[in-house]
This record gives sequence, C-alpha cells and structure tokens, in this order.
Amino acid sequence: MLRYFGKLHLSHQNPAPLLRAMRELAASRSLSADQLRLELYLIGPGRAELEALAREHGVEELIQVKDPVSHDEAAALMSSATALPVFDWVDAAGLGAMVTPTKLYEALGSSRPVLLVSARGGSAERLVREVGVGTAARTDEQLRTALLELYDRHAQGDDLSTPPAPALLQYRREVQAHKLASILGELPGHGEPAGDDV
Repeated sequence: MLRYFGKLHLSHQNPAPLLRAMRELAASRSLSADQLRLELYLIGPGRAELEALAREHGVEELIQVKDPVSHDEAAALMSSATALPVFDWVDAAGLGAMVTPTKLYEALGSSRPVLLVSARGGSAERLVREVGVGTAARTDEQLRTALLELYDRHAQGDDLSTPPAPALLQYRREVQAHKLASILGELPGHGEPAGDDV
C-alpha cells in the first residue's frame, strides 16, 4: 500500500511515471491490485484532475483519492504504509532541480521507505541518496524495479521500517534554525543595536 498526503500540484509534480509503472506491473500480474494500491489524502484542488489522470493511465481501480486527515491520523497512516511516494518538482525554467518538496522531509522522518518519483537529478534526489532512506527513480523501469524490490522484501517478511539515518538529523528544524541564525550573525551590521535616528 502506497500512501501520499497533502497537496499535489499537477502543474509541477508529475505522478504519471508512477501510474504507468503501476499499470505495467498490474498487467503483467507481477504484483496484485492490493499491493499496488495508492491512497492519496489530498488537500486543496486537483482531485478531479488526478482521477482523470488515473483513468487515462488505466489505473483508476488502483487509485483511491481520499479526503484529508489530521496530522495525527496522517502520522499513523504513514507508519503502516508499505512506502510513501513523493513527487519531485518540475518547472519550465528548470529551477525545479533546486526545489526539495517539504513532503520529502515528512516522508523521510516517518520511518517508512520513500519512493521519490524524480524528474531529474536535483536536490530532492541528492537528499534521498545522501540519507539512504528509500529510492529515487527517474524512469518507468526504475519505478517498476523499485516497487518489485519493495514488495519482494515485504513478502519475505523484512521489516521495512527505516530508523532515522544520522545524515537526516542535520535537517531537523531546530538544527536548520541554528544554521540560519549563524549565517545571519555573520552578515555585516547584524546584531548591532539600532541608533536613535532609526
């Protein structure tokens, strides 16, 4: 069972490679419909477009678009998912390679395998490889392979939980806040008391 939570900006995030991989695995009977099921707990618009995209790819029976849930409910559902897909950010200017979706940080902190549907080798892909929690896949074939490996491990009874990688600790909010404060403290004039003329 794959689960996604939050907004999905179809103009910048493309689930089509994952949908194609799911269709091909279902058609070849490599994985069952229950294994391939993708639940999306969406916030905001895009539900109708996503359902149309699922129909276009012939996977409407594998996709369930659900209403959003609370943060606590999402955390519980994340912890019981086989994997958490995250969709890389793509834009015409090519700046998407510098964008790391915030969903990736949540997924990496969930102790579940992450499946990054990567558009190109950008910052999100580097982060997944750096922390070693999950897989970054760019092509339909890489996605099929990643899904097969994931469900093969699951079928063999492997514990798919992923303890927090030491490399991930540097991305905790308080660590990032200290880094930002340090950078700001190095700026000329930062921290100097304001004069009477201000």
